[in-house]
Amino acid sequence: MLFFCLLLFCSTLCAQSLHEFSLHSGGGLSALRYNPKLGKQSNGLDRHFGFGYVFFVAPWFGFATGTEIAFYSAEFNMKNFKTQYWATDFEGEDFEFRSDVSKYKEKQVATMLQIPLMLQIQTGVQYQYYLMAGAKIAVSLPNSHSSSSDFINSGYYEEKNYEYITQQFVGFGTFTDRRAENKANFKSTIFASMEAGIKWKFQDGLSIYTGAYFDYGLTDILKKQNAEQLPQIVEYYDGKENPPHFAVNSVLHSKDNTSQAFVNKVMPMAAGIKVKLALGL
Repeated sequence: MLFFCLLLFCSTLCAQSLHEFSLHSGGGLSALRYNPKLGKQSNGLDRHFGFGYVFFVAPWFGFATGTEIAFYSAEFNMKNFKTQYWATDFEGEDFEFRSDVSKYKEKQVATMLQIPLMLQIQTGVQYQYYLMAGAKIAVSLPNSHSSSSDFINSGYYEEKNYEYITQQFVGFGTFTDRRAENKANFKSTIFASMEAGIKWKFQDGLSIYTGAYFDYGLTDILKKQNAEQLPQIVEYYDGKENPPHFAVNSVLHSKDNTSQAFVNKVMPMAAGIKVKLALGL
């Protein structure tokens, strides 16, 4: 009886590929979840693609890994915001820089190189129901933020008791649809991950997976800085090394008028549909 069971198991294992290689692509809802001090955050769309490998130790069970590139995005909107702080102009004179920001919009994207470490369970013959669960190690790749807004800037000089409002060559005046791009500063993280769906088997070891996935970031990916050392959203330059102007920083890496960070932590998450083309050997 034992010999018969071993023979049946071996014959089934031979019919099942020990090694399975795949290419996949997917997309759906993505989130860089955070709670800004002002304004409103909204989620974006996720997309990812990659290569996978499964080693089956039994017809119904295997270890899955691979590599993939995933994109997580969000959008931040703020109708109106005023800031003022002391700065120094290109002549070395102190003044109060004032900025009235309106219609501020910022697009944020985090690009991750992910390595899944998961278990796969499947059941069925011609088509199989499958479930994958485990973790993904995610390494942050170079990223950037882009923003657009309207600005009304001025400089108040206390000794002169005068506010300059039209000198655009030193950053004062009205600037409409001012666009900026900044480097993102994200850390690596670990995702708890799950995927489930149907595996359609064809001849010559070819299979197509159709399923849904859910990735949940377990750690904060925002690199920490002392809030007092963070720049303002609208940052004035004195022009000693650059022409006199103002720069626009990301809300993820700047502070408000109370010297508090606009955002304290960012948690990534994604859910969507995945299609996978697999070849068993």
